[in-house]
Amino acid sequence: MEEDLEALFADGKKEAAVPSLWWVMTSIGGMIVLTLTYVGWRKYRGEKEKRIVQGED
Repeated sequence: MEEDLEALFADGKKEAAVPSLWWVMTSIGGMIVLTLTYVGWRKYRGEKEKRIVQGED
């Protein structure tokens, strides 16, 4: 059983995949945050411009 555990954890290729997974998750998460920030900013600017046109501001 000890030999099986050593063989299981001795494979270095599996550990090399974990940092790339974190890189992908961080990249996709960053793109989502940037997209939501941009959409929120555009909505804010649109609402502000709408109030100016209607003369409420």
